[in-house]
Amino acid sequence: MILILLVVLVALTNANFPIPPLPSQIRRSNALYAQPTIPVPPFEVKSAYVNVDQVNNANIFWWGYINKQEELKRGPIVIWLQGGPGGSSLFGDLCEIGPVDACDGTAKPRNSTWLSLTHALMFVDNPVGTGFSYVTNQDGYARDGKQISIQLYQTLLDMYKKNPEFEGLPLYVFSESYGGKMASEFGAYLSEKIQNSVSLANKINFKGVGLGDGWVSPLDCVKSYGTFLKSISHFDSKAAAQCDHYADQIQKALDNQEFEKATGLWGSQEGFYMSKTALNVYNFMRHDSDDLRGLNIYANTVVRKLFNISESITWGMSSGSVFAHMNVAFMQNSISSVDKLLRDKRRVIVFNGQLDIIVDTLCTEAWINRLTWENIEDFKNTDQELIQNSHPVNDPRLSRETKFAYRKKFNNLEYWRILNAGHMVPMDNPVMAYEMLKTVLSEK
Repeated sequence: MILILLVVLVALTNANFPIPPLPSQIRRSNALYAQPTIPVPPFEVKSAYVNVDQVNNANIFWWGYINKQEELKRGPIVIWLQGGPGGSSLFGDLCEIGPVDACDGTAKPRNSTWLSLTHALMFVDNPVGTGFSYVTNQDGYARDGKQISIQLYQTLLDMYKKNPEFEGLPLYVFSESYGGKMASEFGAYLSEKIQNSVSLANKINFKGVGLGDGWVSPLDCVKSYGTFLKSISHFDSKAAAQCDHYADQIQKALDNQEFEKATGLWGSQEGFYMSKTALNVYNFMRHDSDDLRGLNIYANTVVRKLFNISESITWGMSSGSVFAHMNVAFMQNSISSVDKLLRDKRRVIVFNGQLDIIVDTLCTEAWINRLTWENIEDFKNTDQELIQNSHPVNDPRLSRETKFAYRKKFNNLEYWRILNAGHMVPMDNPVMAYEMLKTVLSEK
């Protein structure tokens, strides 16, 4: 996920290394994706472990990149949280938004890196047990959003302690998938902390959260699948009704507070629609899946050496143990946390890939419409606008849809529908993901 050659990677810890721009690339053979022609800025690498539970020896690993361009010295900080729960943010770094693309195990500059728009682009392997984070006692695994939020808060304070120049800079927490639930819950927790402490408010200039294809309301998602898959011609009426039957069972389990049962039923429903369609749940235009074997090797060799991580810690793309311990929390929603963020005047940027199934646009719009925020009716009545990529992409094969997105915005809530992208928006359509962030950060 980091840098071009091993020798260069190691050198980066002690030097600011400007990576030369790379020509636009087509990322996949079965679809037309490309990169905007924006050079990667010079940067410095930072990393640390934070012990968030001494009794159980639970340690969270964070890392990131400091942009050394003078014009972004007072620029914003973006923290990225991956999904799962148990998915490593190294995927977000090396496969989506970091300054180096090493998703296939071969490092090359990423000309759509979000670092070009920020002073610092930071990543967290969270909850404990995810990626390079580790815990030595089973009791140390997180079991709910509150525990995750407390540990993320400890991690954030450590970041600011080790990077005092962060003080007062605009802070955004962006996320993907289950990371959307974690970001909303952590954001609400952080907002409350800041409201109750003048010194903290002066130190942490928390602006808001970005919820990318977020697992904010699982029930709305499972209730949407039948209709959504029928609308894109992958279900007939019978299959849609069968899928909806699973959703009814899940709702009943949630109503009875049988949360583990609801999680199991969700797995059964996913197995049903995958067996009926053979689709990639993260992008319905694909029938294959990403090969991450190269990323796994790269993480456990190059990245491990760069950050001087013990050989006793094995990096994995996802952690079954983390997911298992979050089994009860998985199907619960975080809509109230989004409402709190909006009431507290924090910005909430919701974005969704057009081609996603597991968190489809019907699901996202359904939970947005259930917000109790005082301005929600004004938001609903606001016209959508068409946003076009403003950066040159010199590739005649680039599909027209890659250059566009739709946005609806009222006050501090906005919702982006990114065309030609699935669940991993920055990976599928880096052009419009970059354009979205540029637009968001340019608006105060």
